Amino acid sequence: MECELLSRNSSSNHSLHYDYEPITPLRCLTLKQTHPPNWEILCSMEDHNDIRRTLPNIWDGNQTNIVNIIRNKWNIVDYTELEIHTVCGILETNAFDVSHNGSKARALYSSSFLFSHNCVPNTTHTNDHNYHFKIRTSVPVPRNQTLTLTYTYIIEVIIVQ
Repeated sequence: MECELLSRNSSSNHSLHYDYEPITPLRCLTLKQTHPPNWEILCSMEDHNDIRRTLPNIWDGNQTNIVNIIRNKWNIVDYTELEIHTVCGILETNAFDVSHNGSKARALYSSSFLFSHNCVPNTTHTNDHNYHFKIRTSVPVPRNQTLTLTYTYIIEVIIVQ
């Protein structure tokens, strides 16, 4: 779908190989037309736009590196600036690290967003080489207690710090 949009609307296809950052948000946006049920699931995820608007390095960075490229450079005006920012927020808030064999990747899963984030979660998650996602409790969880997780691997965050 994005190939069709880009070939139809882009004024300068030879420079597209430098513009990778907007591709994933654009793919998410095209779900609106190509897979409406998946679009509905995506739209039910948290975007934290209210918080992200107050963080210029994030909001303005997305405006420059994603929104402006999609709307101005690629001339794709099918989506509003707010829709694009919202999809960016959904990706930033809900995507899980699924890096494998040295590759860097993040993925959205259709039900994992229902868990609450916590830096000290009561669940753990893994993904295999096929990116199947598994969530298990890591401590006994009393009935009716909220299940929590973290969107990164805790040990990785410690190593990076």
